[in-house]
Amino acid sequence: LAMPDEPPERWEVAAVGPAWEPAPGEDFVRPVAGSLEVHADALVFRPAAGGEAQVIPASGIRAVGPLTPGTPMVGGWMPKWQRRLRSPGFAVDTEAGGWVFDSPHGPKRADALSRRFGIV
Repeated sequence: LAMPDEPPERWEVAAVGPAWEPAPGEDFVRPVAGSLEVHADALVFRPAAGGEAQVIPASGIRAVGPLTPGTPMVGGWMPKWQRRLRSPGFAVDTEAGGWVFDSPHGPKRADALSRRFGIV
């Protein structure tokens, strides 16, 4: 990952990973609060409550883009009226499936990741 003298950029996010399943009795996957580290060759999601870090290799990223209000997979944990108004996150499509990150500055962060990993 990053060189020891080069700390990664770190963003506070709530994430939903591609293989995550809803809790018993729920219809959607609740996001997990944590941080997303942006390394030269990978993204690393670290859950705030502990647990195993999830590494997303840059070589497996196919697309990055901002989320738009009203997208069905965006904010299922929020009231509908709030979901229509607020959708600041971004999505990362990988060979293993799609990641959704809820965080401020989604379009700006999606653009920064696209440029960093050379994704058009």
